[in-house]
Amino acid sequence: MFALVILGLFLGCLILIPLLILGFVLKLLIALVLLPLQLAGFAIRLGLGLAVGLVGLILAGAVLLIPLLPIVFLVGGIWLLVRLIRRQPAPRLTTHTTHTTHTTHTTHTTHTTHTTHTTHT
Repeated sequence: MFALVILGLFLGCLILIPLLILGFVLKLLIALVLLPLQLAGFAIRLGLGLAVGLVGLILAGAVLLIPLLPIVFLVGGIWLLVRLIRRQPAPRLTTHTTHTTHTTHTTHTTHTTHTTHTTHT
């Protein structure tokens, strides 16, 4: 009886181990084939999630800032009034100087005037 159990285990291992190895290889092959599709799906989900999150953040910011608009207009109006009332500062001279040489050519012309005096008798 013991010999039959050992023989059954041996034959079972001869059949079971290759089937397990074959199943592992098939799962690995399917995972490698589907890996690019999984990566593309992850990239698309990430991009859409970021886009939806950015739009949601902009909308939430706009909704939160709408009640503050009267305060913004009031402060902006006060700032404009202060700018209009305040005396304008004198224009500043630039401290940045450029070192360029200017050559001026002057031509001196001399005009001589000859006057002749004639006397008539």
